[in-house]
Amino acid sequence: MGAEHRRRDFLLTAFPTERAFCYALCASMGAAACFAWLGIALAVWRPFPYWDAWRTVLMYQAWLEGHSTPWQFFLDHIIGQHNEHRLPFTEIGFWLDYRLFAGHGAITFPLTLIGHIALGASIGVITSARKPLIERCTWILLGCAFSLAPIQIDNLTLTFHIQWFLSALLALWLFATITGMAESPSWRRSTIACTLIFLSPFSSANGLATVAIGLALAFALPIKKPFRIALTCAAVGSLALFFLGYQFNPDSSKFHATLTSTTGLYYFAKYFLALAGGALASQGIPTSCWAGALALLMLSNAVYFLHRHGDRDSATITLAALSVAAAGWIFMTAIGRGGIGSEQALWSRFGTVVAVFWASLLGCVWRMTYGRIQLFIAYTSIGVLAWMGESGQIFIDQAKQRAALIDTTTADLLAGKPDTSGVNPPQLVDFLRRHCLSVFSRNCDPRSGPPP
Repeated sequence: MGAEHRRRDFLLTAFPTERAFCYALCASMGAAACFAWLGIALAVWRPFPYWDAWRTVLMYQAWLEGHSTPWQFFLDHIIGQHNEHRLPFTEIGFWLDYRLFAGHGAITFPLTLIGHIALGASIGVITSARKPLIERCTWILLGCAFSLAPIQIDNLTLTFHIQWFLSALLALWLFATITGMAESPSWRRSTIACTLIFLSPFSSANGLATVAIGLALAFALPIKKPFRIALTCAAVGSLALFFLGYQFNPDSSKFHATLTSTTGLYYFAKYFLALAGGALASQGIPTSCWAGALALLMLSNAVYFLHRHGDRDSATITLAALSVAAAGWIFMTAIGRGGIGSEQALWSRFGTVVAVFWASLLGCVWRMTYGRIQLFIAYTSIGVLAWMGESGQIFIDQAKQRAALIDTTTADLLAGKPDTSGVNPPQLVDFLRRHCLSVFSRNCDPRSGPPP
């Protein structure tokens, strides 16, 4: 028994010098990662539309050259469907950018970077709530590093992907508000929670899972009945508006996971686990699957202990709820795209969900542990960030190639040469040229068009 007690004391205690060294090291490495990865994003971003961003050019073309009423424009282009999503915040951001800054990304790109930093900082603030200053600084820096990790470089530089950080940020704030209502109920918090739960589905389709988990959290915690009723009404109203006129695209069924056969279930599970373990994407699909399985097991244990021991604080519950939400988003993605193949699970566009999943999970587990185990979790966070940096290298290379292609295309277009890239819709390029938008705004008068 003496040896067992000594082992227990060794794990659950840590000297002040050990803690100071651990958190100073983690904070410095987190800060270095933030500056390095932010610099990469700034270097490879370009204002010229690419990929899904051409949809926003169509939207602004309809505004300038269309004949619909403002209300019809709002229904068709602002709140209208994009695949399975409704993305009014994204569309409004781009409309403002075209309207005020000629499509130079002066709104959308800073908003994207600030949004990711705010997401990471919010996770860090909640993780280190009521902790000493050095631990607060450490986790804020680590949270920002997770939100800027290069596995999500596409979401940092292709600004049409605003929805990825926005859906996570709304979910985090919603869960934090609901857990705060359990500790200190007020109608102000209830109003904020109702607003957040109403807006969540319109950040992206991921918000549907946020609504479900938010309601489950409200009924699981000791929240007064009037507040639960208000939240339920806001959620029902939001879902009703989201699905009003919603159309399921039959052509997308070929991407869906097949859950009616053993083979289909295997590919779905492989996709799900690979995406959950996407932090280790550079190590291949099998390693990612094992990492995802381990992370989901950790999450299951954390939720079990939180359920068994109801004395946990609101910050820990908030992080657990965000981890569950991120796992739900991963599950939804696997359902919607599991038929394509597990390799697609490691795309950069899904990196923000992976980063949120790991950051919130590690933060939750850190808050539930003590002593040297807690220091081990902090060191583990640095290890996961290192793997994210390694895994993101391939996406950085792709982003550099994309930036070089855009630079070449832009130079050709400004010189009057034909676009030979094959990735830009000619009619929309002509629209940008006629209205002096994006790269064509230099030395250009919209009334007379670009110089010959």
